[in-house]
Amino acid sequence: MNTDKIAVRIATVFGAGYVPGAPGTVGSIIGLMLYVLASTAGGESAVATGLAWLIVFAVWSSGQAARKLGEKDPACIVVDEVVGMWVALLGTHSHGPMLL
Repeated sequence: MNTDKIAVRIATVFGAGYVPGAPGTVGSIIGLMLYVLASTAGGESAVATGLAWLIVFAVWSSGQAARKLGEKDPACIVVDEVVGMWVALLGTHSHGPMLL
């Protein structure tokens, strides 16, 4: 698999960005679920480390995917919603069912 395909898969959160009608909302929900998982499994340090890696992959994949798709800001790129959810929740000291 070439890097363009990998970038598109990451940027669209493995196809979630293609959900009709509300791809950003789906990306945010996935971000929330991943945050709860990381927070429950490893606490705030896991969340901070995960967020750092998410940002790196999001920046790389979004730029690469936008070029591959030929659009400036394709709606199917939802990895930024995942990152945004993590940023919004970082430091809340909430995890698992208490967050929901």
